[in-house]
Amino acid sequence: MAFVLEPAIWRKDVQSQFTCARQSKPLVSSQAARRAIVMSTVVEKGAGMRVIKNADEATIEKLGCRSWGTWGCEPSTFPWTYADDEVCLLLKGDLTVIPDDGSEKMDLQAGDIAYFPKNMSCTWEVREAVHKHFTFGIKI
Repeated sequence: MAFVLEPAIWRKDVQSQFTCARQSKPLVSSQAARRAIVMSTVVEKGAGMRVIKNADEATIEKLGCRSWGTWGCEPSTFPWTYADDEVCLLLKGDLTVIPDDGSEKMDLQAGDIAYFPKNMSCTWEVREAVHKHFTFGIKI
């Protein structure tokens, strides 16, 4: 399932609430707005994972991906559980992330931005050495 949203970004400095004209309750609370990042094209995958395939430079710049930490690994297969929400920009590599709950897997290649939800357990099948920028505590 794909969601196309207006290009925008909400960072921790966002303080407002957004309401629907016909409803009085907030659609996005200020707390959620501080953590939410809205991208141009986000594709939902299994276990709550999301991906922006071949992200454009404007999206990468808006997120500040190039200032995040880096991590890498050689081709391998290993289990992983996310202790916090993570977003990463894959700089190099080719891999598949397979959720332990049996839901839809996610294939990632260089240029993709991926989101992994807190407490998700999975297996990484790395076919080509990975190098990525990553950060915790945000969502796409």
